[in-house]
Amino acid sequence: MFELGPIETNSYVLYTKEKTACIVDPVQVCRGMTQFIETEGLEVRSIVATHSHADHVHAAALFARQFNVPVRMHAAAEELREFYRDSCFLLGFEPNELITDYKKIDEGDTLSLGNETMKVMHTPGHSHCSISLVADDLVVTGDVLFQGSVGRYDLPGGSFNLLCGSLQRLCALDERLVVLPGHGPVTDIGTQKYDNAFISSI
Repeated sequence: MFELGPIETNSYVLYTKEKTACIVDPVQVCRGMTQFIETEGLEVRSIVATHSHADHVHAAALFARQFNVPVRMHAAAEELREFYRDSCFLLGFEPNELITDYKKIDEGDTLSLGNETMKVMHTPGHSHCSISLVADDLVVTGDVLFQGSVGRYDLPGGSFNLLCGSLQRLCALDERLVVLPGHGPVTDIGTQKYDNAFISSI
């Protein structure tokens, strides 16, 4: 995990024993991340965005060119192009445009990493294009679920009702799954299911 950008977004390098990898939420090019990839001898196969907010995908095109791999993102990202441009300014990022030549992913799709796969869940609420990635031992939740909190639903594309539905689906997963959130510390499904005050109220 690499905390990057003006609001400390968690960017992840997920990889298998066979050294195949993907980068999740490429907010900023970071020498520490690229050095880690080089040192571990990882082969990056794809870039994945949990949603299209600038603090999660600002460097997607740069990473795609660097590793010559596709960017994968939910098609509802198209609804947020104007918000993406505005938030680049608000967050102090160098202005750029949301990547256009990405591969669309949606509910039920799988992402292969060598001999392992991650299942895509469409988990809207924080954003229409929010997805979570479910593997055998972990789930990447982006800005839908945090330790002790949940994602904002008052931004463009946000919906309280959709967020509640997504949280209920996430909490139905195996309680032992490690949760890799978009911000803040790592947690697990069981802890959030029983100790997250927001979730216990829905």
